[in-house]
Amino acid sequence: IINRIDNKLCNKYFFKIMKNDEILGVALAVRQFDHYGIFEVAVDPEIRDRGVGSSLMRFLLNKISEVKTAYLQVEIVNASAIRVYEKLGFQTLYDYHYRIFEK
Repeated sequence: IINRIDNKLCNKYFFKIMKNDEILGVALAVRQFDHYGIFEVAVDPEIRDRGVGSSLMRFLLNKISEVKTAYLQVEIVNASAIRVYEKLGFQTLYDYHYRIFEK
């Protein structure tokens, strides 16, 4: 079961995919003018690489289809997620690096 919890005041949608009352994966979509940002995509580590993330993302993209553009961020080391996003049509726009300052 995949649910969408709407918060139309903020144009935020929280998606979760469940089986037998257990949450398998989640994602957040936030509308920003004429596009959506997709945040906090997560799948239970014990069931990754079984299509749960792909199913969740396909459902999410279908539900936010009133806009033409969506974006997300993924760490370069997360090859599994990158494969899913590329299969869904996402393209790399640019790479960036984290910087840290320590005293």
